[in-house]
Amino acid sequence: IKALLAESLATAVTCFLVTGAYLNARQGNTTADALAAAITTGLAYAGVTHAFCQISGAHLNPALTVSFLAARLIRVNQAFAYIVAQVVGSIAGTAALYAVTTRDAGIKLGATIKGSDTSYGEAFGMEFILGFILALYVMATLDPDNRKGHLRYAGIYVGMAYAALTYVGFPWSNASLNPARSFGAAVIADEWDSHWVYWLGPIVGAMLGSLTY
Repeated sequence: IKALLAESLATAVTCFLVTGAYLNARQGNTTADALAAAITTGLAYAGVTHAFCQISGAHLNPALTVSFLAARLIRVNQAFAYIVAQVVGSIAGTAALYAVTTRDAGIKLGATIKGSDTSYGEAFGMEFILGFILALYVMATLDPDNRKGHLRYAGIYVGMAYAALTYVGFPWSNASLNPARSFGAAVIADEWDSHWVYWLGPIVGAMLGSLTY
């Protein structure tokens, strides 16, 4: 129970920070805004991962949870419980953001929506590749042969991966990488256009990434 509560709270904090960063970036929609969103996203994941890693493992992301399941690092019932906790946390975190931001800002700007010139296939492909790379990176970070006493810095490594991947994917798919993050924003903003992309793409990519490693 403690781990599930921690995972839900950690995901809520992450979604509050990351969705807030996307909301600000989407209002400007420039390269500098995308870079700011990427840096903020990386810092958010780094900080939350460091704070909650020893309690719940700080998955924060259904795609990573499924990748751990594919790699047989967790059981099916544990994966299901974690994903439910992440989804609940994502809604709570995004709702909190909605409550403290001006309605003029438009919470829909924080939702993950593909670029206007990007096809559904391209958006899926981008999320698939981003999920694949993220899982590959996380698996390498957790590999006992690579730890060598540096697991305490796992949050930093994971945050760097999220930052780089966010900046690359932002113009095309909005670089969700995290189905829970997208779901919370979709629920609060009632914005479901291309939402399936942000579940299927990262999850399939992350599964293959973990199996490849």
